[in-house]
Amino acid sequence: MNHPTSPYATADPALRHVIPSPFGQTPRPGLLALTACGNLAVVPATAPVHLDSDHADPDDLCPRCAAAVQDADAHPDIRPHTLCEMCEAPTRHGNLCAPCRQDAHDACTTGRPALSTIDTIRVAAAALGLPAPAVRRDLLDPSTLHVHVHLTHLDQWARWRELFDAGHGTEVNRSRYTHVPGSHAGARVVLIGHGLPALRAAARTTPQPPFGTPRT
Repeated sequence: MNHPTSPYATADPALRHVIPSPFGQTPRPGLLALTACGNLAVVPATAPVHLDSDHADPDDLCPRCAAAVQDADAHPDIRPHTLCEMCEAPTRHGNLCAPCRQDAHDACTTGRPALSTIDTIRVAAAALGLPAPAVRRDLLDPSTLHVHVHLTHLDQWARWRELFDAGHGTEVNRSRYTHVPGSHAGARVVLIGHGLPALRAAARTTPQPPFGTPRT
């Protein structure tokens, strides 16, 4: 057996799959991780086999994983999108998206309630009149939640930061989003505000009247 079984895995169980190691960090054994072929497989407890020129590829290596390692753009994922039954996010993993599958798998292996913290986040947001966020678990650290919020005005950002106790966190600004650490119900949270840089730029810019508008 190449990978431990899980009812939430989507990768072919008869094959050995490549599990990428972002930033050189090997995912922990037992984690349901994304594979190079775009599916989900459980990380085995055995020592990983590194694919390089000094070692021959295993005979049972997934051919799509092997092709993706050589050229990720040569075999695009053409599976149709569906909506996740848990969070309604678009996904190519059937009735559950990858983060919800990972959360359910983790619940099965640890005995904790699945999605409890994610559900409380949505309830708390609704109570404050905030739109429902997209919540994803960190692929390398499932105990950390990434909360994606799409902002329509600056006041929303202050309310989101207050909800996640992120008032004293240091913001990291990118061209299209801003993220800041926080917490909720004992869970570590990364609050990600999409569109915030553009909103701040618009707030600093004084609207100019159209050319030719009479001035008084």
